[in-house]
Formats: sequence, structure tokens, C-alpha cells
Amino acid sequence: MTVTIKHLYISPGDNYFGPYGDDTLDHPITQRTSIDLVAGKGIANDRYFGFDEGYHG
Repeated sequence: MTVTIKHLYISPGDNYFGPYGDDTLDHPITQRTSIDLVAGKGIANDRYFGFDEGYHG
């Protein structure tokens, strides 16, 4: 099987975190040509980086 990655995106925050019906937040979504992966922590500069051990967000 061949996998092709066409786009990479990161965001520093979650725009939809909170109770249903609340306004969305204003964290930008940024397209990147490369990303830095850190073992056990995730994608550097992304909202879930180092979030919580074992979190699958």
C-alpha cells in the first residue's frame, strides 16, 4: 500500500472546545510544508502537543 500525504495542517488551539452552542474561538489553521514530530508528545506547535499522556485526539 502506498500512502501519499497531500496537505499538513496544525492549529495552536481548538476552535470548538466548550459547550454545544457556544461561539467558536479564533485559532488559525495553518498549512505547513513540514512538521516536527516528537515521540510521546505529538506534533510540535499543534494544540494537542504534550496534551495528556495516552490522549488520542
